[in-house]
Parts: sequence; C-alpha cells; structure tokens
Amino acid sequence: MVVFALVGVFLSAHASRNLPHGGDSFAPFVPMLSVLAVFLIVAILPWVRAKREAPLLRDGELAFARVTSQQTVQQGKTSYSRIDYEFKTSSGRLIRNSAKDLSQTVFEEMTIPVFYDPLDPARNLTPGATYLRVSTDPF
Repeated sequence: MVVFALVGVFLSAHASRNLPHGGDSFAPFVPMLSVLAVFLIVAILPWVRAKREAPLLRDGELAFARVTSQQTVQQGKTSYSRIDYEFKTSSGRLIRNSAKDLSQTVFEEMTIPVFYDPLDPARNLTPGATYLRVSTDPF
C-alpha cells in the first residue's frame, strides 16, 4: 500500500512539473485519486463487511448445518470453494443457503456451525465464510 502511495506522489510531482505556470489542472490529482480508490477497495470494503457480519456472530443464534454440496468455482484465473448447506432454526424452519468457503476445508455431508438472525433466518453466516474469527474466550 505504501508503494502505491509513493508512486502516486512521484507521478503527481512529475505531472505538476510539466504544467505551464499558472495552469490549474486536475491531472496531478489523478494518480492520488487512483491510490485512494485502491485503498478504499482493499481496506475499507472488507472492514465494512466485517462490521456487518460481527453482530451476527456475536448476537446470532447458533445452529448446525449439513453441507449438501461443495464445488470449486472457476472465476477467471482464480478459483474458490462454494458450499451449499441447510439447517433448521430453533422453531424448526428449514433454511438453505450457499457461501464461499474461505477456509477451503469443508466437504459434503460435513456438519458446520451457522449463526443466524432469529428474526430473519435467511440472514446467516458460517464462520468459514468470513475473515472474522470466533473466539471461545469469555473476555
């Protein structure tokens, strides 16, 4: 990230030297805005996602889901593991969902924990689908 910032500063300084005196131009700021955009995508979006997922892991109800299928999905040059799972809520309602398996350790017929919102069970999350960690420490 520091490299991007340094490149942006260098390009900005270099572009401003080539401007005629007194010329107000937006060009020197383009590299800095590019660095800012990359920063927002790389740093801020995962943080926002984690802030959205944390209450579900902290306050959600726990159920155990059965993995009904696991597939490797090719996305361009990269691939990821996608799982489909189903679980029953405390009221007995069957919920089916799918998620990326970031841990890449889940397989079909495996039992996995799921945290869900009791008011909206369709809003659920498996610990393997988040970068957040579930702690067993009471403090």
